[in-house]
Amino acid sequence: ECLGEMSLLTGAPANATVRCKTAATVFVLPGAKLDDAMSANPELHRIFSQLLAERLRATSGRLQEQLERGMTGKISMIRPTELVQTLVMSRSKGEIVLQREDARARLYIADGQVVAAQAPGLEGEEAFYEAMTWTTGTFSLDKNAPEPPRTIHGDTMGYMMEAARRIDERERRPNAQARGPLGRA
Repeated sequence: ECLGEMSLLTGAPANATVRCKTAATVFVLPGAKLDDAMSANPELHRIFSQLLAERLRATSGRLQEQLERGMTGKISMIRPTELVQTLVMSRSKGEIVLQREDARARLYIADGQVVAAQAPGLEGEEAFYEAMTWTTGTFSLDKNAPEPPRTIHGDTMGYMMEAARRIDERERRPNAQARGPLGRA
């Protein structure tokens, strides 16, 4: 078994505890040695790619099952980008409502495309980009919400790429915090 591979690849702390019922041989690969190990054994690239693909497939499947039932949760557990990507990939429809303190954002997805977005003081593309940066608060998915007037007309994957660029840019700024148009974190 491979354990902690996501932590090794991303640098994020591991979030699981492992206990063995019987004696086990354990090989530990410190993160600092990963590049050396991959250079010495190119087959590791294929193995890690497979692990990541399997993990993504399993996670997407579980998330899709939950989304089909309608769901609520914390943005810190499932980011807006992951919610949108899952709905888009499954060609689902519905409204994602993000709530943070006294601010609310709404994203509507139909036929695998984001077709409308609203955030405090914003509508359309800029509202979408703002909502994608939220890291705190809650979300809910309403699969039966009526479709609002269209405020977004382009390709969702292009918008997702731009959102990722803006998130990266925001995270790289010194003392950066995700702030909305009203200046609130």
